[in-house]
Amino acid sequence: MSWLSKMVRALAKPPRKSKAKAQPRAAPPPRKKRRAAPVPAQAVPSGRHVVGLGGFPRSIVGESFCQEALAKLCGGHNREGHELEVIAVLVPEPSNPHDPGAVQVQIDGMAVGYLAKDEAPKYVAALLEAGLAGQAVGVKAKIVGGWRTNQHDAGHFGVRLALPWPVRFN
Repeated sequence: MSWLSKMVRALAKPPRKSKAKAQPRAAPPPRKKRRAAPVPAQAVPSGRHVVGLGGFPRSIVGESFCQEALAKLCGGHNREGHELEVIAVLVPEPSNPHDPGAVQVQIDGMAVGYLAKDEAPKYVAALLEAGLAGQAVGVKAKIVGGWRTNQHDAGHFGVRLALPWPVRFN
């Protein structure tokens, strides 16, 4: 028998069925978005917070240098990314050697970035006007991004603040 006739016979036979039936894969449970836990009073030393108008219109700068801290806060990268609502603390830094008007953004005691250079003076002026000069104040924030679909496709973390202009405090 030639090799060609053997091949034709092998292809003509029906495929063998295995005895074990393959179980259909169950769909993964829906992913719950993490929500911020209530922040203890000592987390914001002044006990004061910015009164937001809804939404998170303000981006911060410098979070590209704080990716490790943001990943730790969110529990690392995942396939869908994050939208984690937290309380951030805005800390004026008059002793900052690069910019005495800088305002650092912290979440859970970790630095995650700064207010933009053109927005920080407006915020510091609002603090002064409210009688809170130099004090740390809380604001709602959302950590976004942090998706990774494979080794070549990943997104950085970012932070958005519920910081309206003009700024109002509770």
